[in-house]
Amino acid sequence: MEQYDRDKLLKGVGKACYKRRVAKEEIENLVDEVECKMLNRKTVEIKSSDIGKMVLIRLKKLDELAYMRFASVYMDFSDAEDYKKFVLNSKEINN
Repeated sequence: MEQYDRDKLLKGVGKACYKRRVAKEEIENLVDEVECKMLNRKTVEIKSSDIGKMVLIRLKKLDELAYMRFASVYMDFSDAEDYKKFVLNSKEINN
């Protein structure tokens, strides 16, 4: 088990948003929202996969490419075909 690290999360989201039109304040707000959601849970232990899902939901609304970049690391696809399926499914959900 690993202790939550705000700076690590900010860095990960920041990398996903690199060279995108996403302001630093938007990234900080996203992390604030995730932290707020975590604090509202009844448990003190939260899986990193749950945190990743919360980030993905918010990134998808903020910037689609950043969302896909974050997903490519967070979801740890085994090959390009898995990533391709993810991208296609993401497109279908939006339509």
